[in-house]
Amino acid sequence: MTRRSTQLLLDPLGSPHLDVAYGLCISQGQAQASDLGSLMDSFGVRHHHRHVLAGMQCLLKLRNQGSPFRLMPADYQVLLRCAGAALDFQAAKNFWADMAIQGLQTRRTTDTWTDFIKARFLTEPVYYQFHVGRVALSARHLHSNRSPLPMAVLKRMEKLRFSINAGMREPWNRRRDDMAEDVMRLLRRRHGYRGYNGHWLRALFYGVAMDEALLCASIIAFARSGSLQMIEDVILLDYYGIHIVRQDDSVQVSGGHDVPLDSPIMPTARLLNAIVDGLGSISHTALAGQLVDFISCRYAIQVPAETWSKLLNWTYVCSSKPLCQMRRLHGGLEATIPTPRDVTRLWSVMTSPPHSIEPSFDDCNLFIRALIHLGAVTAAVETLRNEAIPRYKQLVRSHQQALLDEVLVNDVAPSPRATHRRRRAQALHDHARLCITACLSNLLSTVSSTRSHRNGSAVQVLVPDVVGEFADFLPPQVRYRSAQGLVQLLRPDANRRYTWESVRRLSLPQKRAGIYARDFENSDEPDFDYPRIEPMSILEWQRRPYQRLEKIGRAPLAEASRLAWWKRLEKEMML
Repeated sequence: MTRRSTQLLLDPLGSPHLDVAYGLCISQGQAQASDLGSLMDSFGVRHHHRHVLAGMQCLLKLRNQGSPFRLMPADYQVLLRCAGAALDFQAAKNFWADMAIQGLQTRRTTDTWTDFIKARFLTEPVYYQFHVGRVALSARHLHSNRSPLPMAVLKRMEKLRFSINAGMREPWNRRRDDMAEDVMRLLRRRHGYRGYNGHWLRALFYGVAMDEALLCASIIAFARSGSLQMIEDVILLDYYGIHIVRQDDSVQVSGGHDVPLDSPIMPTARLLNAIVDGLGSISHTALAGQLVDFISCRYAIQVPAETWSKLLNWTYVCSSKPLCQMRRLHGGLEATIPTPRDVTRLWSVMTSPPHSIEPSFDDCNLFIRALIHLGAVTAAVETLRNEAIPRYKQLVRSHQQALLDEVLVNDVAPSPRATHRRRRAQALHDHARLCITACLSNLLSTVSSTRSHRNGSAVQVLVPDVVGEFADFLPPQVRYRSAQGLVQLLRPDANRRYTWESVRRLSLPQKRAGIYARDFENSDEPDFDYPRIEPMSILEWQRRPYQRLEKIGRAPLAEASRLAWWKRLEKEMML
């Protein structure tokens, strides 16, 4: 096997098929309610990436100790990508520093800088586990010593932050070296050696040649700290000549340099994706849409389906309750708060001529959720029936076919490839089923909480039809409110995919704001022990999902064992 092929097998960006859950946004609720949780560790990072990083660190240590040959810059780029996928900032910094130790500091290229920036500021979807909510900048993150929020506003935001923390069972998106601190608290810093401003200036000082990939990574890295002005002036204006002018409540986009086709900064679809990811993470989804439309027309770039999906995803996430509440408390950010109505409008634009994008299952899921939030339950059910369910059935057929293929292949000899294909199809199947279940749960909650729905045809006609048509996605006990009171449907024959267990736990550690530490001595030191909230004892019901088979294996020859094996396989197909 050549060195290049070995790099591709270990590269999380070059070999995405090695992750069975590649492209899936697995939430904490999905991890707790299904076997998808076995793919993630307690910090919400895929086990696959953590194992690959551990192996790469071991290989690097052995190579530096016992080999006369040294790694090349391209090898360190793979190491940086492994660190980014494993969400390990310290490993990324160690790999970057090891290049200088090995005498490769002067051989760092633009690609090397780009990969380090991507790993340090989580600019790739693989690095934040395809969960855009993890890198969304809330209004609470905009508070700093240079731009403080009013004390009353800050304290209300702190209460919201502590309430969210109390509902978290595991430290997802927390720092491994400090569980009490969120990852975004590290990424949001603008100044000092930890902020991206310093990295940008160092790149210019060292004479790093700019290309589109580095500019795109810089857009997202600046957005991690909410540096919208740097994105507009330093990148869009200086490099592309794009002017953004604000007049009252409107925004005008104009300009645009004539970039040669062979220029390394020539705009492509990558720039469109970076603009959506960067501006979307700071809730400027409307501006992101304007820039995508302007750049695509100015440079004759066809907007790909991936860009539309990203824009739809960010619009939905930024319209969610936690982010909207904090931005309303902040004041002055009302123009940057998207609504579920914006999600439905964007859906209409992307699926209609001239774009006519074929939406994915995730796009349909977001659109259905937005319709439910708006109270359009009939339209939501129609979309679920006509758009989501056909895609789900295709995933079910793929899962069943992969399972059958593995059984047939294992009858001859064990096949890791067949097992991997089955686990990939299984993850897609489970994820889609959980999304549909969540949509139906939201629909029942919306109908129950709205008087017009309780007194109208929604409860009398729509809900019974939904329970009958989508029974496989509903729990054994279905509850909703009607005009006459609480309705509870018991379904003893329903397929059970998890059990309930009463558990008492302590809330996760959480640091207080800096206002509670400024009176302490040495509070500005990096190793200062910030005040934390008191842990709270919580008694709750937790779901314990039934585990799927890791390997199907071969059917045993004994009659009794073979019958039990087929029974277990039948249960596997019903989960």
